[in-house]
This record gives sequence, structure tokens and C-alpha cells, in this order.
Amino acid sequence: MSDSMDNKYALFRGCVIPVQVPFIEKLAGELLPMLGIAIENLDFSCCPYNAVRDVNEEDWLAIGARNLALAEKKNMKILSLCNGCFQTLIEANDILKNDSIVLKRVNTKLERIGLNYAGTAQVVHFMMLLDEKK
Repeated sequence: MSDSMDNKYALFRGCVIPVQVPFIEKLAGELLPMLGIAIENLDFSCCPYNAVRDVNEEDWLAIGARNLALAEKKNMKILSLCNGCFQTLIEANDILKNDSIVLKRVNTKLERIGLNYAGTAQVVHFMMLLDEKK
């Protein structure tokens, strides 16, 4: 990633943050600009942490890959505010990077919506970023 993009992140709010702990999103929105970090909202979907994975892991991976591919398309790192979303995204990212057979099947699904997962996505948790910037 270029240096100019190192301070711009795709904000992954997930579905829990806005409903159960909106103060975390408010804090991020106020604190990150003070640290010189810009955030952009992409058209992310719910991760969904266990709801889909327990039923069909490949569909869960396709949902995760869709979110990862959206950030890749914009050449942005994903900034997750939610622990569960962070875990889901890094697990899906790791599985897809290391299983070319599943990756091919998932990319076939993503092609239907004009996306492709290349394996370059990076996911950072909000607290990790704050620790890095201290």
C-alpha cells in the first residue's frame, strides 16, 4: 500500500456496534481524525460471525470475501471496531489465502456481483491501531 493510503481506512462497523455500543463508533469518529486517520464507509455487510458459518462455511467465507474484496478494490485496510467482526475477517482472510480450491469457488460466487478477492486485504482492530499510534 502506498504511504498516502496508510492513514485512510475502510470502517467496518459491523452490526453490533451501531445497535449495542454506538459510543465506540462515536469515539472512533472523533478520535481518529485527531490522529490524522481518515475513515470511509464502504458498503460492507454483516460479517456474520457464527450464524452462517455454523450452517455453511463456504457461504460464510463468501460473505467475508465480499467484504474483504470491497476494501481491496479501494486499496484500503479495513478498520474493525468489533472483536467478533475482526476475528471473522482475519479468519476468512487467512483461510482464503491458504486454500486455493475454496478461493476459486468463493471467487466464482463473487464474480456474480462483480467482485474478486485477490488476497491482499488487511484487517486492523481499532485498539491495535490506537496502540500503534501512541
